[in-house]
Amino acid sequence: MRFTLPKGWLKKKLVEIADVQTGIAKGKKNISDPVTRPYLRVANVQDGRLDLNEIKIINISRHEIDRFSLREGDVLFTEGGDFDKLGRGTVWRDEIPGCLHQNHVFAVRIKNGQILPYYLSTYASSFWGRTYFLSCSKQTTNLASINSTQLKAMPLPIPPLSEQAKITTILSTWDRAIELNEKLIAAKQKRKEALMQQLLTGSVRLPQFQRDEKNRAAGIVRVPAAVRRGLYPPSVQPGIPKITYRPDGWDEITIDKLLHIEKRPIELNDDEEYQLVVAKRNRGGIEPREKLRGYEVKTPTQFEVKSGDFVISKRQIIHGACGIVPTSLDGAVVSNEYSVCTVNGSLDMVFLKYLSHTLYFQQTCFQASVGVALEKMIFRLEQWLKFPFLIPPIDEQREIVSVLAAMDQEIDLLKNRSTLLSQQKKGLMQQLLTGKVRVNMENEK
Repeated sequence: MRFTLPKGWLKKKLVEIADVQTGIAKGKKNISDPVTRPYLRVANVQDGRLDLNEIKIINISRHEIDRFSLREGDVLFTEGGDFDKLGRGTVWRDEIPGCLHQNHVFAVRIKNGQILPYYLSTYASSFWGRTYFLSCSKQTTNLASINSTQLKAMPLPIPPLSEQAKITTILSTWDRAIELNEKLIAAKQKRKEALMQQLLTGSVRLPQFQRDEKNRAAGIVRVPAAVRRGLYPPSVQPGIPKITYRPDGWDEITIDKLLHIEKRPIELNDDEEYQLVVAKRNRGGIEPREKLRGYEVKTPTQFEVKSGDFVISKRQIIHGACGIVPTSLDGAVVSNEYSVCTVNGSLDMVFLKYLSHTLYFQQTCFQASVGVALEKMIFRLEQWLKFPFLIPPIDEQREIVSVLAAMDQEIDLLKNRSTLLSQQKKGLMQQLLTGKVRVNMENEK
């Protein structure tokens, strides 16, 4: 904490104003008088919020319940993990009565009301809080962690309670704006996902392409029970791909009739620099990896990709790792762990990108992959090319793309707004939490 405190502010260590409670460790044996309780894990504690979609339970001795229980107003901090998890936290509002916390989550309990929980949580997430955690953490490659001793020693600038309350009121306004914007993004993404599945299967037709047939339920199987039960991650869609209905005017055609497999082998020059790329899971697109000179590339067999190519990761396609090469990555290289495709005149490339989001497409990728372990399954391109797909006329493809692209643009604008709001909040935190800008306390006198 390298700034001068304003008049009336105090500097204290966390241990002077709060107790730090460590959590319960998993796997304890010989539990006497056992009871079952819900407990929070690192995955549940996000930056400034909680994710309570999946709550685990644990067995604990009855006499230890109070020792590991959370109380309303506790400030939660994560021990670490990835760098973004270091010191991450939020305020517990007793969302789950009787909830415990894991030993990788600290519960900080304020003593004598010397600091407001939200103020403490906000300061810890600020530049100064993050800097402290990074400065004292134990770090290895891509991982960092703190212990309770380091957390207790965290220095804090403490304004009077009335000023803390004013600061938290101001910052919570930004939090609410960000939260509302995120909810709007989620709602629009859900709406787009539903419409995309309908348009790409022909169960809903755009008005200009409707004939005598009526819009109907989607003609593919639903999300498999194995996924719903958690036997597979959400990125994987097992099951038998089935086409149960062909819309009027659409063709049922094997995908090999629509794609051309591209192979552009290159000979690596030791002194030349090459851009490597990666296909992100969940249809996250094609993104740059590192740039390496020829002698640094471990796999000597490399192929050039061009802007507009559709690239499939043979080892990750069951997780949705595919996408279109953007203009910025034209001329990049991939190994033979990737399949590279272009389309003929009967298929719009962006339509193919959206088609890859459908359950049917994902199931064909799963069925065309072989291997005994999920993370070791290999995609067999030749087998996948024999699957039939429902393809509308090219003009209908382009209209569908236009509708979905407009929805994507709207979502991107909202995401940009969230980024802007977050940046504004960070800037405001820098000023308010250091006293560089003081809140108007005249009405408090």
